[in-house]
Amino acid sequence: MDGRQPMITEEKKQLRMAVKKAIAEMSAEEKQRQSKFICEKVASLAHYRAATAGSLAVLLFHSMADEPYTHGLIRELHSAGVKVYLPKIAQELEVRLYTGPASLKVGPYGILEPCGPLQKDLQEIDLAFIPGLAFTPEGVRLGRGKGYYDRLLPKLSCPCFGLCFSCQLVPSIPTETHDIPLSGVISQ
Repeated sequence: MDGRQPMITEEKKQLRMAVKKAIAEMSAEEKQRQSKFICEKVASLAHYRAATAGSLAVLLFHSMADEPYTHGLIRELHSAGVKVYLPKIAQELEVRLYTGPASLKVGPYGILEPCGPLQKDLQEIDLAFIPGLAFTPEGVRLGRGKGYYDRLLPKLSCPCFGLCFSCQLVPSIPTETHDIPLSGVISQ
């Protein structure tokens, strides 16, 4: 084990606490306003327009209360004929097809998860939007500490973008060898 490992772990813990506090201090109206702005930026991405025009496969996440609201994007893409995949927590993060709102069930962390077919070949995903607790403008991501996305990201070969509120953008995040930077970050 690297001698710096305990220091990095503590730095990440402190950063998680600070970002969670900043998100908790946001009003519901501000979260909604920033979410709308983020979704508009997502819709303007060339990758996103290609997905909706060509009915490609997109990995999203069903947002929790402290994340940018993605439910509208999920519905919009699904209505456009895009194959929308959402994560489901098992021993590892599974990627499952979203088949509509009725196919969502509450998972172990209180997150609505899909019950659709399992997507085993993650190389078939054309575009991914990844949650996180904090991001740098360069795409370095800090998750919630369970490592689910750290283990999923190496299996994806598509462009991956983080979605976050402005208070989640930070100048730097301590990194470890398993931390994979994203293609970009979309924020307010």
